[in-house]
Amino acid sequence: MDDRAALEGILWVLRNDVPWRELPITLFRVSGVPCWRRQRDWHAAGVWQRMHEDLLAECNAAGLLDLQRALVDSSHVHALKGGPDRSEPQDLPMLAMAIRETLASQLIAPSAAFGEAH
Repeated sequence: MDDRAALEGILWVLRNDVPWRELPITLFRVSGVPCWRRQRDWHAAGVWQRMHEDLLAECNAAGLLDLQRALVDSSHVHALKGGPDRSEPQDLPMLAMAIRETLASQLIAPSAAFGEAH
């Protein structure tokens, strides 16, 4: 499976907060279960943590981090009454939160991100 297709599928599922089985194969050329497996493997290998740290380091080196305007994301993955259905792969709450924090808030000052003067 192509890494880019897997990454796009993973991000789509997490952004849209849908079950893996609802990943549209026609858009990503891959189904949800292989994306879930890749996400699980990358999580176990520390890929997401390294990517997050690298992104923050690059933004900091470029002067794009404005910690005066930092946002703490309190997103969570809720469990429905009775707990999760174990018949299909489950999202990893910490991974989902890390990706949402990185993509949604990115800890970048809006003015710096859009090239506006301070």
